[in-house]
Amino acid sequence: MNLSPIPDANLHPCLDALSPREQEVFLAIACGEPRDITFARLGIGAKTVDTYRARVLDKLDLHTNQHVTAYAMTFGLLAVELALPVNLAKALDGAAAEVTH
Repeated sequence: MNLSPIPDANLHPCLDALSPREQEVFLAIACGEPRDITFARLGIGAKTVDTYRARVLDKLDLHTNQHVTAYAMTFGLLAVELALPVNLAKALDGAAAEVTH
């Protein structure tokens, strides 16, 4: 399963309490982006990411990264892509082809 932010999700009213940088960190956490990728992508230090994470959790009264993801999903801020294993996808394609013949 892949999670990605919906375009303009950082403009969602439920995130009004967060600064623009906190919104970026919120969405990174919600998508499950590793901390080292987040700080490299945003061009900030690892401790700064940790500070923003703490602020996000405090402002939204959340306690874990999983809560951040659940919150984002509840408010429709994430797009969810389900990735099927290749062999299962091929099997489903084969079954669909048999049905159409």
